[in-house]
Amino acid sequence: MAVSSMPPEPTAVPAAGSISGTNTPKQGYRFALIVLTSLFFVWGFITCLNDILITHLRDVFALNYTQAMLVQFCCFWCLVFASVGTQPT
Repeated sequence: MAVSSMPPEPTAVPAAGSISGTNTPKQGYRFALIVLTSLFFVWGFITCLNDILITHLRDVFALNYTQAMLVQFCCFWCLVFASVGTQPT
């Protein structure tokens, strides 16, 4: 079997702005920005609801102040553990 020293033929690359059915980088960044912004507001909404949830949990389960504050403590530690999972190795 002979080994060829010729480089492979270049493949055609679609021009910028052409309709090729693939996402351009600008569209990819837009989707990532939408996901990141949505995630930010969802986490903020959950954090705001946490204070309301604590007062209702105290009434329903007859919790004292320390037990009720453990709900908030656990919620914020879950955010810490979720962010640790996103760190590069």
